[in-house]
Amino acid sequence: MKTKEKLKQIKYRIESLFFIIQRTLLSSFYKIKFPINKEVHCDSHVKIGRGTRIYFYNGKMHIKENTTICNNSKFIIGGGKLEIGKNCLLGEYGIYNTFANLIIEDDVITADRISFVTNIHQYHDIEIPIKDQPSTSDDIVIGRGTWIGMNATILGGTHIGKNVVIAAHSVVKGDFPDYCVCGGVPAHIIRQYNIKTGKWEKPYNK
Repeated sequence: MKTKEKLKQIKYRIESLFFIIQRTLLSSFYKIKFPINKEVHCDSHVKIGRGTRIYFYNGKMHIKENTTICNNSKFIIGGGKLEIGKNCLLGEYGIYNTFANLIIEDDVITADRISFVTNIHQYHDIEIPIKDQPSTSDDIVIGRGTWIGMNATILGGTHIGKNVVIAAHSVVKGDFPDYCVCGGVPAHIIRQYNIKTGKWEKPYNK
């Protein structure tokens, strides 16, 4: 058992070291300018702002037509699929860590400095530095027509419905239905549209 654990630690350290080398010494080779890589596809009338960096290691990336990625955004494609829908406007300094599927549907708009983080570091083994422990990844889905306020962070395992408002500075994880306003750390539903009454209402807490 001890030998197996030691081998796991060695494996994690090698993988961590290789990833650091990719992000530093080899980063210029992984930086992509559209449309060079066959796994990175960009449709017509897509605008990519200046200073945007794309680091491709594994997976797929597809940006659909009439979408704008504003300046100084950073994409790390480490696995899974990153798909950005039609007619989206994604603000400056966005961070897109894609180690599982990250799906942003049509007509989504974000303010600046939004982080989409599909992966988290594990910390269960107190004998191993956190940087040497494995990470886990989970999908993120952002429904069409959603608006995300400045400095929000969207974590793996989140599914946001359509026409949802995410308040600025929120940390979002979990499932959120269509037509709601969410905010806070952690984010919770502040208001939700009631189709029967035609009004935005506060959630009912039993």
